[in-house]
Amino acid sequence: MPVSGYVFAEENKNNCPGPWHTVCGGQNRRPWMALADDGTLWVRPKLAPETLRAGGMPAPENLRTGGVPAPETLRAGGVPAPESPGACLAGSESWQPVHFNENYAGYYEPCYFTALACTSKDFVVAGLGKDGLPYVFRSLYGGVWDQINLTGGNPVSGWVRASGRIQGILYDHVTDQLFLYCDNGQLVTLPDCPKCVRIRQVADQAIVSGAVSQDHLALKLMDGTELKVGMGDVMQLRISYSYAKKCLSAGGVVVWLGQDMPEPELDKLTGALPERLNMENLRNWLGLQPKDMFIAFWCDFGTQADEAAACARRMGYTKAFSLGGARPALHVV
Repeated sequence: MPVSGYVFAEENKNNCPGPWHTVCGGQNRRPWMALADDGTLWVRPKLAPETLRAGGMPAPENLRTGGVPAPETLRAGGVPAPESPGACLAGSESWQPVHFNENYAGYYEPCYFTALACTSKDFVVAGLGKDGLPYVFRSLYGGVWDQINLTGGNPVSGWVRASGRIQGILYDHVTDQLFLYCDNGQLVTLPDCPKCVRIRQVADQAIVSGAVSQDHLALKLMDGTELKVGMGDVMQLRISYSYAKKCLSAGGVVVWLGQDMPEPELDKLTGALPERLNMENLRNWLGLQPKDMFIAFWCDFGTQADEAAACARRMGYTKAFSLGGARPALHVV
């Protein structure tokens, strides 16, 4: 359904940013990026000195924690309230607009941007297209943007596209995964593997804010209810065969936990014989492996592979994944 109620300005004609919805970035020689309340993106190589505190970070009043608007600035549905526009940073003349809709006209859907965040390596922005669907893009420095897949599912239960307006983006540096919370109660997980997006309906109303805790996501709903969703329930440890093959080219191991190994499936991985392992010996085997090694668990139906990957993550193996099941329709190629 087409979007109404939003102004899809090609650019801010006054070249004057703010008030800000979100400001992030600045680490590792990266520029700062900002999302303005009018849905436009802005970039700045360096903040003016008067906006900085000791250490070169923006003063707290100029930022939204984790890229999430403060609750008091939100109206129903999680949209920033006009009377509480957020902080404007000094020296606005050095901010430059990111001419996204103009530069990508005819290539990407024109977007009114609704959320911005940065990870340890790039910027992530979410927007609402004129077709009423959400879109997500990633960029290393804010110049060139790549569209990200928002369709999740599997061959058994089918595939579905994220459909809610993305209210905010949470980044977990431990799992290196992104969690998008939406106005229709959807929670979308963007994992390492681009083919393995996970979409869950966690609420029957808008999610208006959120934060990453040690073992869960703390979400706030439109009616004020606080919802805790376990990290184990939202992490996506499944990866496709093609993603595993790419990772294994730089080193790592496939671990088979099932019965008789399906020989034809080996060609879809590395062609090398995976290591065989019983679940009973999993912890002992993991204790002998480097914590940063890429490990892809694999079994007949996917259940043991998922359990093994989750166990390895709890033990600190940050590159442990599940290939799912070798049986037909139980994995993604």
